[in-house]
Amino acid sequence: MSKDRYLVVVVGALVVLTLVAGVVSGCQSGSAEPAVEQSTGGEQTSADEAVIKAIGAGDAAALSAALEEGGDANVESTPGRPALFLAASRGNEEAARLLIDHGADIHAETADGAILVKAAVEGHPKIVEMLLDAGADIESTGKAWSGGDGSALWAAAQSGHGEVAELLVERGADVNTTDVGGSTSVLILAAGNDLPELVKQLLEKGADIDHQNENGATALHGAALNPFRGISSPGSARVLIEHGAALDIKDAEGRS
Repeated sequence: MSKDRYLVVVVGALVVLTLVAGVVSGCQSGSAEPAVEQSTGGEQTSADEAVIKAIGAGDAAALSAALEEGGDANVESTPGRPALFLAASRGNEEAARLLIDHGADIHAETADGAILVKAAVEGHPKIVEMLLDAGADIESTGKAWSGGDGSALWAAAQSGHGEVAELLVERGADVNTTDVGGSTSVLILAAGNDLPELVKQLLEKGADIDHQNENGATALHGAALNPFRGISSPGSARVLIEHGAALDIKDAEGRS
């Protein structure tokens, strides 16, 4: 091997060794940073993690112990999903009560809107009542099962939870509420989802019987046929007619 070629090989080897050393050093420093993030990410303690784990397992005793040990009642299971949201969505009444008693924010805005709406969408009347008793805003909004936004009453009617909807009406919810940015009233939803008792309750509380949505349909149209579910509601239609619903209103397609 010539002297010049030997020098090239040596220099090349040194360059490779330098690069390898840099990569190893970078990997070592890079592995240290995530470890710090994991220990401080979200600033969750072991007690906080125990709070979420206990709710997921439906273990009220473990939840109580975690909260007593300093677990945060507002800790998030995932971004935008606080512990109370998780308990409300699962219908875990004991967990919801413990969290509220330990200072959980009932007004927290989650990734799906108000926790009250989530409880209504999932059909949990006792948690809805619990939240209202604690001071939740009855007209706060959130996502219904369709992805649209509305109040707890609107969302309950849309998802067919008559018991929850009736409770909200009794507690003073706006009976003429519509979806956010839309025009479909809770009465139209109640009629279309075959909830005649709710229809009657809404009308007795002053709901607009002939309100038309963006497609020109009224509650009576909805009772005749719910186009999304493919059902009709003779019981709702009877209540509407007995309360004086107009029989000749036509929708945007000219259908009475």
